[in-house]
Amino acid sequence: MAMPDSDSGALPASTQPASTLPVIDLQGLGFDAGAHLLVKHALAALPVGGQLRVTGSAPGWQAQLSGWCSDQGHGLRWEDGVDAAQAMAIVARGGAQAGRWRGAAQTGRSDARSGDGAVAAQAQPFWGLAARGAQVEAGAPAFHFRLSDKLQVWTGSASDLYAQAVAAQWNADTDIDWNDAPELPAPVEDAIVQLMTYMVENENAALLVPARFLGQLHPHYRELQAALAIQVADEARHIDVFTRRIRRHGREPALSTAGGQASLKSLLDETDFSVAGFLLSVLGEGTFVHLLQFLQTEAPDPLTRQICRLAARDEARHVALGMSHLLYRLQHEPAGPGRGAALRQPGRHLGAERGSLRRPDPHRGRHPHSRGPGPWRRPRAAAHARHGRRPFFQAAAAGVRARACGAAGFAAYAQFHVGTRNGPGARCPVAIGPAPVNPRSICCCSAAA
Repeated sequence: MAMPDSDSGALPASTQPASTLPVIDLQGLGFDAGAHLLVKHALAALPVGGQLRVTGSAPGWQAQLSGWCSDQGHGLRWEDGVDAAQAMAIVARGGAQAGRWRGAAQTGRSDARSGDGAVAAQAQPFWGLAARGAQVEAGAPAFHFRLSDKLQVWTGSASDLYAQAVAAQWNADTDIDWNDAPELPAPVEDAIVQLMTYMVENENAALLVPARFLGQLHPHYRELQAALAIQVADEARHIDVFTRRIRRHGREPALSTAGGQASLKSLLDETDFSVAGFLLSVLGEGTFVHLLQFLQTEAPDPLTRQICRLAARDEARHVALGMSHLLYRLQHEPAGPGRGAALRQPGRHLGAERGSLRRPDPHRGRHPHSRGPGPWRRPRAAAHARHGRRPFFQAAAAGVRARACGAAGFAAYAQFHVGTRNGPGARCPVAIGPAPVNPRSICCCSAAA
């Protein structure tokens, strides 16, 4: 009894006697129980066009073999046996681009360093969630990831920075001595709590920004995907340890200022990946690193110094990721009037640095750069508008001087710089020079910085 040929096309009669072909007897094993694996491995040992005899006795194995050959692009013909149950299949190995492989799309190479074209300049929607380097079968659904342009997101340093991050992970329970936290004078503990409150607020923004872009990034750019994911994990750990430091002596978080919230909101509202990276990783975390480095040497208790030392190490890596992307974009963006325009727009970035890079007006609940009347709309505010806020880390010089002032000096310095004691006309208690100070002043709080 002759069996129908598979949809992959009938094989011509072979000039080689069937008795001389290699044979595999499936016996009672059906394709639903793994028989296809035996056929697949037997065919793998043959060249393209090579033929294999297949026999079996499981119910319906012939129809299962026919469907499998059609899916895999192998040729198939049937020869009569003694009876229908003993029909013999002749399977010819198909080419690599047959069946489901026919029309499949190439998606680059898994190793980004394997040469030009390894990472596509434009990741296609129908590549979807496929691993880079995989062949994507025709007809796959489209996934519309907003960040699918290499120029928008790429950096060649992402894989190295991810590897460094994995190697540098630390455990808040075992790498920090939580018992090394002596009771501090109340004004100093108040200052530490206020600083930690400020840092938690900023770390919330630093977590949400990469997390948002992570969900919009095409998986083709997997190195950046991994770097952003571990950055989110870093920020979550920072939020945890800063909060635990606040509660170490039974305190609750202190004041969150309206101006700080407004500044951070402008960062979260930014939709351009490069601009948001510039604001967060360069201006924000770049200055945050200096704040943490200052605290790891000048904080009044060992526990705070430990926390800030570990967090600063992570933040420096985040800065490197943001800087490396900006360098890549500027190097590869086509020359012309629009090159780097997003990063050069006057004033666009001045409102989005991390929270207290701009001090709020605690009396008005409004950002000092906001429109409308108010005590901040004065010549000093005009200086703010001309020069923008100077980075927070420039306050470190004043902070060093605060140490010489003892506990009261440190507390006043910390509270002023996070915006809880800086109303109209206020000046840093340890700043040099009369207020208002030239924008080039060392201390950012009393400059137009």
